[in-house]
Amino acid sequence: MYALIKNKFGNTIKVLRSDNGTEYVNQEFEQFLVSNGIEHQTTCVNTPEQNGVAERKNRHLLEVARSLMFTMNVPKFLWGEALKTATYLINRMPLRVLDNKSPAELLLNSNEFVVSPKVFGCVCFVHDYRNDIRKLDPRAVKCVFVDYSSTKKGYCCWCPPEHCFFISMDVTFREYEPYYEPTNDTGITLSPPEGQQEGESPVLVPPSVGSYWNNSVHSQGEEINNDNESGGNNSCHGDIQGTLHFQNIESLMHEDPGTNSHSLSPNAPSSTLERGDNQLSTQPPPENDLPIALRKSTRSSNIPACFKDYVGYKHVISNFISYKCCSPSF
Repeated sequence: MYALIKNKFGNTIKVLRSDNGTEYVNQEFEQFLVSNGIEHQTTCVNTPEQNGVAERKNRHLLEVARSLMFTMNVPKFLWGEALKTATYLINRMPLRVLDNKSPAELLLNSNEFVVSPKVFGCVCFVHDYRNDIRKLDPRAVKCVFVDYSSTKKGYCCWCPPEHCFFISMDVTFREYEPYYEPTNDTGITLSPPEGQQEGESPVLVPPSVGSYWNNSVHSQGEEINNDNESGGNNSCHGDIQGTLHFQNIESLMHEDPGTNSHSLSPNAPSSTLERGDNQLSTQPPPENDLPIALRKSTRSSNIPACFKDYVGYKHVISNFISYKCCSPSF
């Protein structure tokens, strides 16, 4: 690495700062540093903040590598490929401290990807160019994409059945399909749910809110249908019931918890409050079944002891502060 930096970039390493790990503090490594005129600085014991730049970058690399592996359920034995992929992507991401330029752009004067970036851990099919392939054998091998090659213009793919790597440019990707299945409840995939088109954003509704809303709408629909069948001239009855429904929900937010056992609206018709066994009721659900936004805490709060003797209304701030001396523009 020392010769590569000197030959490719024309620079030399003058100072190396590290911790007291045995991979850096040993006789062979010390002889290499002395022979090349490199000063070796070490941190104090259990003082990683003295080498904060390296420690923060290590944390950044591990966070990106973990996110890559967790998203596509990649097993832990491929952690090395995940770290190399994280390094490859970080070096080509613009940074604010570099005036929205990437480290690769400042070092190599170019920010172009050698190959197009793909989703780490997705399913890919590598064209099989081996000579022992027969006429009726498959022409592609199912693999998992794990890395970008540093010496070739191609993708590095891992084939679990054959336990080998393929480096090729002729690869077909399925970026929304993970190769590995989730092994626990924390598995996250990028594949869209069934019945949802790619690019659409899902709409998440809590079960309690959805069930409560559907029951309310269904009961209102029954009232509207009953009124229409009776032949009355209550064309706006549905709008009135919808308004009452939202007013009742709003009133629940200001009621005490002990009053939730009563009906939603005391002025509602008796037909909407009393129904048979085969019909739905518009009575509010119990406290625990209400949506979180409509629940009211029953925990009592006490004034801190240090503020018991404090009276705030005697000292109104308007009696001491005035805008008379301010300029008109203010």
